[in-house]
Amino acid sequence: MFVNQVSIRNQACDLYGELIVPVNADSIALILPDSGNIDRNGNKPNNKHNCLQWLAEALATMGYASLRYDKRGVGASSFHELDYQQMSFDDLLQDAKSWVEFIASRYSELRNVILVGQGEGALIATLVAQLPMVKKVIAISAPSLNTYQLLSLQVSMFPRPFRTQAETMLNHLSQGRLVTNVPEALEALFSVNQQPYLISIMHHEPSQMVAGLNVPLLLVYGSHDIEVGELNGLALEEAQPNAVYHCITGMNHVLKTVGEDYDSNAASYHNPYLPLSSGFLRVIRRFLSSSHDVSLRASGPKKLDRS
Repeated sequence: MFVNQVSIRNQACDLYGELIVPVNADSIALILPDSGNIDRNGNKPNNKHNCLQWLAEALATMGYASLRYDKRGVGASSFHELDYQQMSFDDLLQDAKSWVEFIASRYSELRNVILVGQGEGALIATLVAQLPMVKKVIAISAPSLNTYQLLSLQVSMFPRPFRTQAETMLNHLSQGRLVTNVPEALEALFSVNQQPYLISIMHHEPSQMVAGLNVPLLLVYGSHDIEVGELNGLALEEAQPNAVYHCITGMNHVLKTVGEDYDSNAASYHNPYLPLSSGFLRVIRRFLSSSHDVSLRASGPKKLDRS
């Protein structure tokens, strides 16, 4: 299959992306990356597994176009002194919307937009799905707790006096108030640069976001994911019982098949040659090729499927 692959710039939000278009494709997946300084291939500076590049190439073999991009201040979008740490969740949400609008305005032949989001990207996908050109959503490893709840759980395990300090800062942020003089021990969690992001995402409720979808939704998790467990998927399925839910046996957070031991799981984060889980790709292919011309609310409930 001939595949046209080009680099493009989205003037709307000053981000760079990579477009892959198989011949005769009429649908395009916009791939939305996880949290942090993630490049278009799904990598952070300290790891390289290329999970999103693998995903884009797999979609091409299925006949689907794809567009993936470097987040602001990352990779090719590192210009104008942009810093991803200074971006709010609302900035990232607007960027994703701008990319959908860019596709609609420039590639009219790709009339079906499919949002494929991982982690934070899955949450963004549920909000962008309100745009009329979006036909389906694939949410990979989507958290079911909001950021305030997640941080509260994390903070509750801190030793005193750090726990008390962290709880106070968390309460300030939940009220939309920036915190100064962050102790060095808490910098990783509450750095000044990260606070606008935390404030902007804190009150987005994943279950409500999923419940409000009116397009077909696939919730997919890995049984060996040490970052976002499959119980998150069960909680979101309860919020949106008409979603299709799959837990892929042996798959971890970067979509690779790994052993039950921690070492093999961690090693996959640094192995760009390890392919994606075949079970995961089967689930994606089946969902994309199925007829979902009606809304979630009009379709029948889907049962849990452990692949």
